Amino acid sequence: MGEKVLARLFAMVSAAIAGSGMIIFLIPFLLIVAFVAFLAMILGPIFTLITGHSIDIPSDVDREADQQAESQIGPLGMTGTLQAYYQGAQQQYQVPWALVAAVHYKESGFGGKVTPNSDNKVGEQLNDNTHLSSFNLRRKIWVGSNYTPYKQQDVEYFPAKRISDAGGYGVDADQDSYADPKQTWDAVFTAARYMQVKGIALNQSDDQLRKHLIAYYKDNRDGTDLQAQEYTQDVLYYYHEIEKQASDANSYTIRPIDSGVVDVPGYGNGSDPVSDIPTDINPPENLSWPTPFTRTITSPFGYRVHPIKKTRRLHTGVDIAAPGIAGKPAAAVADGKVVFAGQMGGYGNTVVIDVGGGISVLYGHLQKILVSKGSTVRNGQTVGLIGSTGWSTGPHLHFEVRIRGTPVDPMPYLTGKVVFPGNEQTDKPKQPSQKTDKPSGETKPPAKSNLPPSSSAQKRRTEQITSVFENGTTEIQYDYVEYLNDGRGYTSGKAGFTTGTGDAYEVVRQYTNRVPDNPLARFLPELKRLISATAPDDISGLVGYEKAWKQAAKDPQFLAAQDAVTDQMYYNPALKHAERVGVTTALGKAIFYDSIIQHGEGDDPDGFPALIEKTSNKANGTPKSGVNEKEWVTMFLTVRQDVLSHAHNPDTRDEWSRSVGRVRSLMQIVKSGNFDLNGPFTFEWENKPYTIQ
Repeated sequence: MGEKVLARLFAMVSAAIAGSGMIIFLIPFLLIVAFVAFLAMILGPIFTLITGHSIDIPSDVDREADQQAESQIGPLGMTGTLQAYYQGAQQQYQVPWALVAAVHYKESGFGGKVTPNSDNKVGEQLNDNTHLSSFNLRRKIWVGSNYTPYKQQDVEYFPAKRISDAGGYGVDADQDSYADPKQTWDAVFTAARYMQVKGIALNQSDDQLRKHLIAYYKDNRDGTDLQAQEYTQDVLYYYHEIEKQASDANSYTIRPIDSGVVDVPGYGNGSDPVSDIPTDINPPENLSWPTPFTRTITSPFGYRVHPIKKTRRLHTGVDIAAPGIAGKPAAAVADGKVVFAGQMGGYGNTVVIDVGGGISVLYGHLQKILVSKGSTVRNGQTVGLIGSTGWSTGPHLHFEVRIRGTPVDPMPYLTGKVVFPGNEQTDKPKQPSQKTDKPSGETKPPAKSNLPPSSSAQKRRTEQITSVFENGTTEIQYDYVEYLNDGRGYTSGKAGFTTGTGDAYEVVRQYTNRVPDNPLARFLPELKRLISATAPDDISGLVGYEKAWKQAAKDPQFLAAQDAVTDQMYYNPALKHAERVGVTTALGKAIFYDSIIQHGEGDDPDGFPALIEKTSNKANGTPKSGVNEKEWVTMFLTVRQDVLSHAHNPDTRDEWSRSVGRVRSLMQIVKSGNFDLNGPFTFEWENKPYTIQ
């Protein structure tokens, strides 16, 4: 019990006395220690009998266990200690631990670091509606209606028995006789207990949880129904995200992303990513390159300034990127077995493959995973599509080689030379002879396309033309959001991203990758559902979407996400189509961009590819085959006007028929002969002139 403490105290003080030469004081000190030991031996059992608590001081082992739990990083960054609290609350009150955690995250970001009891100083007159704890529970819920405050020297304490007698729900989880709002363990159990009172239980559907969470919210807030719905949407989003991350991490010890260390079962603990590299391994010879269409490395293995954290960190792999890389395949570098496939913290969507010989390889930031845990893969097989999930600043493949869990420079293990930016003279991998058939399965490198409009000013003017049609202004409207009743849900942002077609989902997804805790993140599950829904214009699950979009538009990261998705889904595809048919002028490409924004790139009769095909058939060719570009573009606009007037899709027919003036405005610019899009120029839209500088 207290013997260890006394032994330590004795050793410390004895050493101090001996060291100071004050031996004369040692005998009285020993007598005092003996007396204290006697009291502890006699009074300790009496205290335990009366209170039910024992007197003890945590040992070094206890402290190390606590520190280890604190250092473990779980879903959404919660500590291992917190996760244990939540899971204990589930066992005690039969409410989902991940839901308790989600409410805690919504209320206070998990409440900060878990600390011992702290003073509860009373600096103001407390009332029933004062919020207590990191769960922000109303005081009357915590202590009850008939509670008499217990204070000593301007500090309020919360005796558990007094709270129970007053009908409060405060819980003494740590068994110290107080239900302390500032003690995290007590706070977690109290919130869980009250959730149980409000009807929350295990294995309930989202609809059931939503109903009970609204009741829980209204007991603690004076908010409106809309605010209650928004709160509930946030909590359910965090709830499912915590469940998903906890499930994905079952086989792994996830370290903070700064270290870049992920422990693969059976491959060591990744203790030192640089010096602790085993030498007794037998790796497979000649791992193939993971991206057959490009070998450009944008960030090598080694120490660098983290692109998001802005601190110097070890980059535990290589980043491979190239124009148009998003959605391209990432290939297995050798035969092996998939030991992880799922979401992995800052790595985003991740695949880890055991390729034998103590070596595993990791593919990070994938857009989509195409293999499952436990499956076997063959060398060259596509394991996923390259993307920008997790902590990422843009589409690329983060590729690692790990020896027993320890990251090493991948380059010595991969075959072929690599072209580094700025070093194009480096030997390139040998290409197949033009006289022989190309090896099966090889992906053709994407053709380099011109990136016109050839100046940033021309690109800006291109976007401003479309902004006039979409928003009635030459200013890019990142914060625009409106329900147009055109069968595509909400239309929003600089390019008219819609909730029913998937591009709004992509904007929010990329924004959430950049800023996980943002006002739009809670809508991701619903936006994803709408992509394949039978009623994509359904907005019943998007309560608060308009407000959240406008709020997000104040964040430069959200604007950057809109720019990235616009380029990825519209601007760059428009340029590729222009190159394919031989449209080379800035105005022609601007018309393609505006068309793909409105019509989309689908294979339906109203889609942008169908417009190109109809125009080419009508013109008996394309500019690439010799047709005059001005005449072909004029004919393209005529075809587009006809499609807008008589849309095949009944959901968009009425709205599109009112937008034929869009084509007439573009025709004005064509007739002016300004195919270089030099500014300034003026055109009319809805009987109002607009000048673009």
